[in-house]
This record gives sequence, structure tokens and C-alpha cells, in this order.
Amino acid sequence: MKFLLPGIIDISSLKYRDRELPAKVKATNRAYAMANRLCPILQDVFRPFVGQTILKATGTLLAKIEKLVPEFPKGPHLQIYLRLTAYSLDWMVKTDEFIDPSAEHGTVTYAEAVAAVGRIDRGVLIELATPPNYKTDYKVEDIIAMRDKADELKKQYEQARDQTWPFGPG
Repeated sequence: MKFLLPGIIDISSLKYRDRELPAKVKATNRAYAMANRLCPILQDVFRPFVGQTILKATGTLLAKIEKLVPEFPKGPHLQIYLRLTAYSLDWMVKTDEFIDPSAEHGTVTYAEAVAAVGRIDRGVLIELATPPNYKTDYKVEDIIAMRDKADELKKQYEQARDQTWPFGPG
């Protein structure tokens, strides 16, 4: 792996599967950091409503609650949106980064994180979720080292499996 400056990697020196990795790490760290930041804010909004109906019959938030939800940061590389299911109330954080920032129209890679607010049942907020504690300081070098270790362990596993196959699965 070749570094141009500390923390800046020449992607041409990476294996094909790792070329988008610097952008993926940056996008993931940003998404995770934003989800970590949003979750306590959202839980403070919804805490008084635990045990109460928070959804209309249509499955959307009640107007009195919707007006309490703060405005979220907006930007070309950041999306934050409500994700309601039959059982959970979450906000999704989606970020993107250009794989090659020097390209005028390049491809991007995405990362998502869940800012979990709570569990719902038939429109009632049953309980607040455990706030996430996403790691936000991933480094490209560490991910590459972990991938290399995983590849080596996989190879060792396959060799051991090949040697023991006559005796059936373990």
C-alpha cells in the first residue's frame, strides 16, 4: 500500500477489492458518527411518549409528535430519513463518498447506519431502543490488515477441512 501523504492512499496501489475502501471507510465513519449523535436527541423527543400511541391509523407519526422532531442536517452527501416498520421506529443515516474524488463524474460508495429510537406495537411506543455505540474511527490500513488475516484464516480452515473430509463434517 502506497501513501501519498499521511492518511492519503494512492488507490492505484490497492487490490481491486480495496480500491473503494478509503471512500467506504470515510462514508461509514461519517454515517456512524451521525447516528451516534442523533439517537440521544431523538430518544429525548420520544421518551415522554413511551406507552402511548405515536402513530396515526395510516402508520405515520401523529402531528403533535412530528412537530417535535428536529430538522436534520442536509447536504449532497448526507440523507437522514424516518424508517418505520411494524415493530420499530428508526431514522436512517445514509452518506456517500466519491471513490475517486479527482474525477468530475465518478462513482460513489454508500454507507448507512440506524439511529434506533424504539420498539412499537400497533402504533404504541413500547420502549426506547438501546442507543448505538458505533465505532467511528475505522482506518483503511486496519481494514486491509483484518481482511488479510481473514483470508489467511480461511485458507488454513480450508486446508484443515480438506485433510479431514474422509471422516465427515466435524
